[in-house]
Amino acid sequence: MLIPSTHSSALSLLVVALVCLGSWANTLKLTGNRWRFEFFYLDFSVGALLVAALAGFTLGSSGNELGIGDRALVAGRMAQVWAIAGGVVFNIGNLLLTAAVSLVGMSAAFPLSVGIALIVTSVTSFRSSNLLLLALGIACCLSAVFLQVRACLQQHPAGVVPKSANLRSRAAPRPIDQRRMRTIKGLIAGIFGGIFLGFFYQLAATGINGEFGLGPYAGGVLFATGILGSSIAFLFIFVNVAIEGPPLRFSSYFRGTFRQHLLGWGGGAIWTGGMLSALLANAAPPEIGLGNPVRIGLPAASALLYVIWGLVFWREFSKASVGAKSSLALGAALLAGAIMLVAIGVAA
Repeated sequence: MLIPSTHSSALSLLVVALVCLGSWANTLKLTGNRWRFEFFYLDFSVGALLVAALAGFTLGSSGNELGIGDRALVAGRMAQVWAIAGGVVFNIGNLLLTAAVSLVGMSAAFPLSVGIALIVTSVTSFRSSNLLLLALGIACCLSAVFLQVRACLQQHPAGVVPKSANLRSRAAPRPIDQRRMRTIKGLIAGIFGGIFLGFFYQLAATGINGEFGLGPYAGGVLFATGILGSSIAFLFIFVNVAIEGPPLRFSSYFRGTFRQHLLGWGGGAIWTGGMLSALLANAAPPEIGLGNPVRIGLPAASALLYVIWGLVFWREFSKASVGAKSSLALGAALLAGAIMLVAIGVAA
């Protein structure tokens, strides 16, 4: 099993994690508006497991360390259960986050969900060596989440009755603003997605980390197994009780183009590359001097990369008001500060 043994190699892996975790959702945008996120996510799950298995049975079986099979035997069945359970919980959160991206855009969905996830993880999983810094970080997260919600609602404000309308039309029920309904559903999906994403870390870490844990390769394979297995079950619910658009027949999945399926597989592969890079850097020996601010901060900062992708490349919020853009930018800045404060405040 190959593990980074120098500071530079571990830091390079964290940079790879930042780029991959902060870019995989572009493949969803590239599939086009006609390809539903539910079908994209099934391909995503397949790609994630394939790459995790490929890395596990090649890199994970090389070197002087125990291979993934021996590592799984040493860790035991409970560690395997924890890793799979972490994948299932993560999958619920990431599926809802993907839905939020399709509804409100990545520049708003990722900071919203990651901000909530950081709050939940800070309270439930992290041990603090500086409670003041951790409390300030949580406060910044709450402020960032509020501003992201505000930016989305400002982008599609509630409809106003035209001045030219007569008294009868004023008394009539207002038509439903479909864009605002999409925004509200996207915000709800992003909030609940962030809650689930905040709980998966402790489950996965229990099975993967430690001397008798599964390690990054075996843990990554079982984690991805939990993702694919639960995706099949969850997607039967999502296609019948649709968050976006009308209910679907599962057979519609096979009508997708090869390009759409390829982008889904690629999204899962990119995400797995980032996830494994972060796990490998985390498994590096402590004597290389890779501190928590870098180890925790760089992967979490991937949410900020999506703000750049969304605003610059995909032109999200291009038609929004100045107030909405200001709320979005300030929320991203506060999230960046929150990530630094939490990462510094977490005990080694």
